[in-house]
Amino acid sequence: MSLSSDSTCVTFTEFQSLTESEVRKLVFVSKYFTYDLDVIPTMKLNEFFTQFAPVVTEIVNQTLQSGAFQLEWKMTVIKPLLKKKGLPLELKNYRPVSNLAFLSIFLEKAALNQIKSHVETSSLLPDYQSAFRKYHGVETAMVKMYNDLLDNIDNNTVTLVVMVDLSAAFDTIDIPIL
Repeated sequence: MSLSSDSTCVTFTEFQSLTESEVRKLVFVSKYFTYDLDVIPTMKLNEFFTQFAPVVTEIVNQTLQSGAFQLEWKMTVIKPLLKKKGLPLELKNYRPVSNLAFLSIFLEKAALNQIKSHVETSSLLPDYQSAFRKYHGVETAMVKMYNDLLDNIDNNTVTLVVMVDLSAAFDTIDIPIL
């Protein structure tokens, strides 16, 4: 990752190469799903990774450095899955799920780790953002909100809270307009 010299803006300009041990660690913490497009089953890749490590590391590093993602890795198998158990077996109750090849998912994870590291070390996230952050979540957001409410009560400040549950957020989208 390269950083710009401008002190007000820290810019992410390139990915760093990964070592074989970093690639090995990423492979071993990955889920063992084998998808329809995988040439080698993920379990076998993990089992024989010592032999595959130099080649996989080279592929990962060339992809990250060039920014060119192979067309084959963009291919997906789309499968319909029910949104929730117990729903009637009607078309509107299904959602499309894309299954990519393991290497595609692995490369995404390798890039994401570097981007997340940059965002965290550069303090680019708001202090109170809870979603998709390690050690943050609904519980920490609720504790913060509860604390703010108690502070406002102590200071005789009127407080209004509006909560919206978007557990089925995609169901709220008007698909024809989209």
